[in-house]
Amino acid sequence: MTNYGYIDESGTKDDQEVMTVALIVLEGRFTANNIHKQVLASVYPKHAANKHDKSQNKPSLHYAHMKKEHLRSSGKILANNNIDCFASCIYHDGSEKPHAERHRIYSKLIANCVFQAIEVFDDLIINIAQQGNWQTYRVDLVNSLQLLISNVSQRGAYKKAKFEFQSAAKPGIQLADFYAGATRGHLLRHKDASLSDAYDLIAKQVRDIKIETSDQSK
Repeated sequence: MTNYGYIDESGTKDDQEVMTVALIVLEGRFTANNIHKQVLASVYPKHAANKHDKSQNKPSLHYAHMKKEHLRSSGKILANNNIDCFASCIYHDGSEKPHAERHRIYSKLIANCVFQAIEVFDDLIINIAQQGNWQTYRVDLVNSLQLLISNVSQRGAYKKAKFEFQSAAKPGIQLADFYAGATRGHLLRHKDASLSDAYDLIAKQVRDIKIETSDQSK
């Protein structure tokens, strides 16, 4: 059976202390759309009530811009769905990094998440959030991930994955953004315990958080 994955990140700037990438895995092609509608109806009930109003701007979900009560209501809905999450993070050392270095770390965190997921699932279609200039790194990133899949397959059961890129407006990517943001909040709970509120609701769905060190990412 083919499962569908979605990847997004949170905290890529050098002054944001923790960079987190999350990969969520769902069972069906349209599952992300259905769950996204449930969450939107909770956060934007007026929009849900006027779903036939084509003139209305379609609201979106972005973890960093959501109110705390919306984070909690969204977390409760997500927790009631069949979602597996694989996360990876790195703690920023505070130094200013060139874009190429940040992208290398980002790519490594993606690889960590994909490795975790492919150990569990045999056949995945994984949609990665489009970042700035994604067309310039798409081929190299996909090739490196396919090599990872091949290496895992050589160790045992055959594994297969297809990688695609989607805009931040897509439902699955917005759900992955929630998991990335919630996981990052959990890792920053030492600053404010309430930052972990959303994560606490979905914690049972998070299979692992792979913590990458600066040395390992090189």
